[in-house]
Amino acid sequence: MTITCATPGDLTVNYTVRDMRWTRHHNRIELDFDLALTPLYTTASGTLIISGLPVPAKQASRSSGSLAYKQNVALPTNYDWAVPVAAPDNSYLNLRASGMAGGVASTLLNITAMPNNVAVILRGSISYEI
Repeated sequence: MTITCATPGDLTVNYTVRDMRWTRHHNRIELDFDLALTPLYTTASGTLIISGLPVPAKQASRSSGSLAYKQNVALPTNYDWAVPVAAPDNSYLNLRASGMAGGVASTLLNITAMPNNVAVILRGSISYEI
């Protein structure tokens, strides 16, 4: 799995852990991931992308995921958690932030949620349709 973003610019990522385990059950993929990394950037921007799914998600894929652990990933104001979501008809994940405050719509996290030159850890799982 690889971290990138919508406009990568000068993004460089140094990984210390990059692990993915997955199984296929009929038309579903069950996947666990563990990433420890340090992003380096000044011009990178846009939606955070975690690429490298073993099989592309279905166009209208229903996915269910959770982040078991996140370190040094900033959530926007009024958002309480983030979950991985499979991008329909693609081989990558996004992180979707949600909150308990009324009227707060969920939003995809940007690369700036991971501070420049700061160690980040993401551990999670996802199940998605193929």
